[in-house]
Amino acid sequence: MKRHTVWIFCFLSVALAVTPQGQAPQVANTPLAKLMPPGPVLYVGSPDFAALLHDWNNSAEKKTWLASDNYRVFSRSRLFLRLQEAQEEFAVAAGAPPDMALLESVAGSESGLALYDIG
Repeated sequence: MKRHTVWIFCFLSVALAVTPQGQAPQVANTPLAKLMPPGPVLYVGSPDFAALLHDWNNSAEKKTWLASDNYRVFSRSRLFLRLQEAQEEFAVAAGAPPDMALLESVAGSESGLALYDIG
């Protein structure tokens, strides 16, 4: 009986050693844009969105833009004011403000953001 157990142990050891590792089924790498509902007004995708946001928030370009005359004019434009109103409406409806802190907290490696006109 002991000899029989040794043979079973040897057989299982060899079988595990010979079995190819990592033979999981391959999942098709579908682009995120194809997974979004059709008809976005704007779609932005990135292979590393979190790093992209981090780079932008710490960039000299952002500091220059925020200090520029162009930004001052833009911040008084009708478009900017409408975007602020929409942001406030979203914050009330969702219970969380759609600001850079929220975007950084949900940003991952491969990410996609689609914006839709719902009204």
